[in-house]
Amino acid sequence: MAFDRTETETKLKFKAAILELENVIAETAPFEAEAWKKAAGEYGVFLGFEDWQNKMKRHGAEEISDWILEESHRPDSGEEKQDLLEKKESYYQELIQGLSAKDVSPGIEPLLKHLKKNGVRIAAASARKNTDDALERLGVGDFFDVVLDEADISNEEPLLEKVLAAAQDLDSLYKKCIAIVDVNLNLMQGEESKLFVVGIGSRNPVKSTNWSVASSGELTYEGLKERFLEQKF
Repeated sequence: MAFDRTETETKLKFKAAILELENVIAETAPFEAEAWKKAAGEYGVFLGFEDWQNKMKRHGAEEISDWILEESHRPDSGEEKQDLLEKKESYYQELIQGLSAKDVSPGIEPLLKHLKKNGVRIAAASARKNTDDALERLGVGDFFDVVLDEADISNEEPLLEKVLAAAQDLDSLYKKCIAIVDVNLNLMQGEESKLFVVGIGSRNPVKSTNWSVASSGELTYEGLKERFLEQKF
């Protein structure tokens, strides 16, 4: 019996896509940098906006908070660090109230339209709260079948847990899901998953991802489908 590639591709193609809100669906890094700038200023630590953006690319929130406390000569206690992180998050939540359609990442709206057109179910995932509100302000809320954020899963759980939960809510096997995440947040690092993971923010291969691109503007439905199928044949 002849091998029918078209029929096989139809059976193997992905059925669900899970997108991270931060720096995938929306360009939130500037809001994050401004939040760090404001919070650190209250501790007497002053850096320019671009300096904060560069620091965020190299370090996670825990490392940045440790550095701020060291620079401000504050005690590096768990309570002090928690206060700083909560202050910074409070500023971030205030700032993203200003999200609008102009903050949607390049190429994301066309990608969402093509995913919907091809019957792919779509979820948004975030380690933060108020994700539904953010999606509405961005003008893309109607594209998503499932939205998971801080309110759905314990804060102690990494984003990967939210992504896996979204896969379950989408009624799709993990092997038929694509997850699109920001590699600079290292949210998937060290985690093993049956999901096909696309990392945005690096052209070089990134641990725990199946494909990495520098910008969301490089993503298309056809491109995702081809990359996904490559691992099946």
